[in-house]
Amino acid sequence: MRDQKIQKLYRALVGPEQIDLPLADQFDITQAIGKVPYPGLGDLYAAVPLGRTAHSACKVLQRRQDGTLLAVTITTGRPHQIRIHLAAIGYPLMGDPLYIAGGQPQPISPSAPSRPVPGDCGYHLHAHSLQFTHPRTGQTMRQVSQPPPQLRRVI
Repeated sequence: MRDQKIQKLYRALVGPEQIDLPLADQFDITQAIGKVPYPGLGDLYAAVPLGRTAHSACKVLQRRQDGTLLAVTITTGRPHQIRIHLAAIGYPLMGDPLYIAGGQPQPISPSAPSRPVPGDCGYHLHAHSLQFTHPRTGQTMRQVSQPPPQLRRVI
């Protein structure tokens, strides 16, 4: 990943497009990512001004009433990078119990029976393909995993 010899492509579903915050057909997110304090875990990763550099390249695949389907390529591999990046621009992943708009963790509620943690599932993100050059043969290797129905284009 550091030498950018591995290409990872994801599918992500964010909420419906916001009139006051439209998404361009293609866009980059370069929000820095670093650790923030989090009760019970010590800290976790989130959008921070002085964190480590991160880059996600996004392309709108389909605008639907129930959400916007994106293709996301990451050139850095920060923990929870796509979740944080999309939330940072005001479009958290649908179903993400942890990251909210702004790229920060959900505030802890004293009345909640449990707090969300990074490993909680339910968000709409899928590792769609992985491509790299085989170190011995020089052959381009590509693995594709078909997305679940909600992360496929609707015709």
